[in-house]
Amino acid sequence: MGKIWLLSFSFVLVGPLKAQSAIDVPLKPIELDDEFLAQHEAIGQYLLAVSDDASEISWQSLLAGQFNDRLEDSKGRVSIGYGANRPWPHWAVFAIDNRRHYKKIYLESAYGAIDKLTLYHIDSSGKLLEETTLGDRMRFDQRPIQYRYPIFPIELEPGINYFVAKIESGSMIVFDLILYSDSGLKNTKFQEIILVGILFGGIVIIFLYNTFLYFSTGDNNYGIYIIYVGTYLTFSLAYYGIMPYFAFSDWEKAPLTSWGLYSVIDGITIGSALFAIHFLQLKTQAKWFYRILSFMVIVAIANILIGQITQGSFVGMKPLALIGTFFSGVTLLAAGFRMVFKGYKPAIYFSLAWTFVITGNVLVLFANSGIIEKNFITSWSQLIGANLEMTLLSFALGAKINLIKAQKLEAERAMLRETEEKRRLQAELIATQEENIRTLDLKVKERTRDIREILTNIKQGIFILNEDLRLGDEFSDYLAELLGENNLAGRSLKDILQTKTNLSADEIDQLITALDHSMGTDKAFGWDANADKLAREFELKETPEGEHNYMEA
Repeated sequence: MGKIWLLSFSFVLVGPLKAQSAIDVPLKPIELDDEFLAQHEAIGQYLLAVSDDASEISWQSLLAGQFNDRLEDSKGRVSIGYGANRPWPHWAVFAIDNRRHYKKIYLESAYGAIDKLTLYHIDSSGKLLEETTLGDRMRFDQRPIQYRYPIFPIELEPGINYFVAKIESGSMIVFDLILYSDSGLKNTKFQEIILVGILFGGIVIIFLYNTFLYFSTGDNNYGIYIIYVGTYLTFSLAYYGIMPYFAFSDWEKAPLTSWGLYSVIDGITIGSALFAIHFLQLKTQAKWFYRILSFMVIVAIANILIGQITQGSFVGMKPLALIGTFFSGVTLLAAGFRMVFKGYKPAIYFSLAWTFVITGNVLVLFANSGIIEKNFITSWSQLIGANLEMTLLSFALGAKINLIKAQKLEAERAMLRETEEKRRLQAELIATQEENIRTLDLKVKERTRDIREILTNIKQGIFILNEDLRLGDEFSDYLAELLGENNLAGRSLKDILQTKTNLSADEIDQLITALDHSMGTDKAFGWDANADKLAREFELKETPEGEHNYMEA
């Protein structure tokens, strides 16, 4: 009796897979029960997949076993990933054993950046029950369940149900399929919406906050930063299937999908590189990094233009975008560490921020390419890393602004100290000048007193002759005595000679002319040239007392 039961059980497991000649695929069916549906795990271990690089496979030929030798399993992983830049169809086949007669379940593709995902539902006889195509390049408003990821409602038949999934995409190729019950789908997606809201809300808040700071401060660091955050936000909205909730829901081949997503990746490269160049002051502080990042910006711009012109048909566009964003991230991190070693403190936040975002991106890329297992961390590491990065970059901007303020304050203090020093030196100079003036004034007074004493006592006719040939204020008392006149100041020399001497008019004119020429610009030359024309001796006119005085030079 035990043997009969064992044979019957074996027939239930294996028999349906071989019962019809139309289906001949070595599948391990999913035994559907409440426990399995409650796990919400991807069904990669039940999948067999094949890459159709010749575009020769159909769901019928696949189920008929014509390509069994090319089928690959997931090697125990929950998903199967092929990476990017594979624009040909990829197929996966699996089976569900509905022995407990579930009427309706839901199949979700937990990787949403797929152009077209077609699900074929076939019964155990090989008859096609339903064919449904969802994806980014199909109208979002016509999805049976309008969620950010494609979700297929499935009406199960009793017994074995066969499914073939076909992916056609210009982005990553990932089979990440999860089965849900009705209640499990609602509960899981409700929790996921909260998580998505928190992660995207963090980016939006950072974007709005820094936009406010830019318009309130006018600082270009914030301006370039919001360009980077805005570009990354656009990419995330498209990559995680959020964009159709805001735009393009009624579009087939909507923008920012397929090859268009890689143009946004190039935009992220441009925004992040420009921000790093400006924030880290690489043009003056690290010229090699400046040249490398500038070159990457040029390449990214060129790649965007090529993508627009060729509509994504250029085979090198997608790998160039991915390679560019990877190497720009590594270069940004290296530039950050370089500036840390140079003592630039805001670069500490910058470097830590890029460590988080690069780690998150690498985890997602490796998981989607099938290199590592896909789990909660790898699914959300990109957004988590982005939130941490942008928060730290906001701190970095704050640190830079504080550093600039501190440098400005120190410069103002140095200027104030310099101004005070100048004032002190100026005060000392003025005091010195005043002391010198007082000393000079005393010396002048002393000298004047000495000269006055000489002019009072000397028995010579001494006077000062101005350039206009008039006597100055200072003259000896003896001169006044000789001339018999005290009011000599300001008197014309010619007039004195005419009235006080016996010189002829010609001799006086000749003497006045010689003196006038001697008063020119070059006094030494004028004197040498005219000294011989001066009178060497003459007689003063007789005084009222009858005295005769002779003058000799």
